[in-house]
Amino acid sequence: METNHLSEPERQLYRRIDEILFFIWDPMGLSKRAVARHEYEAYLPQVFGRVMRDCDHEELVRYLSKMESEQMGLGRNPNMETRTSLVADLLLELKQELFLFSVHGEEAFEDIGGASELAIREGG
Repeated sequence: METNHLSEPERQLYRRIDEILFFIWDPMGLSKRAVARHEYEAYLPQVFGRVMRDCDHEELVRYLSKMESEQMGLGRNPNMETRTSLVADLLLELKQELFLFSVHGEEAFEDIGGASELAIREGG
């Protein structure tokens, strides 16, 4: 997918989704092999599109699981189901963080940091 038409936060999200799919999701265990770096790129536009339109967690898990079982022929694996769910969480949170920062800048993170600091001081 050509990314020139995307905004900077969208390009960052696209690149990070690519990295997450390869290094974390990695259902075929290829992330340690540099020659396989582009193995999951075929799924990237669909995952990016779902994340951009704010799909829910279950939809993203269903899509990734379907790719694992139907496209890759890996079948059902309880360990992979857990990882897929965590990856879906990570992808959806990543979008929120990237776009929060692009809209609000550093002030958004200063507010978060201040709240964390208060919770630590108060023991909670």
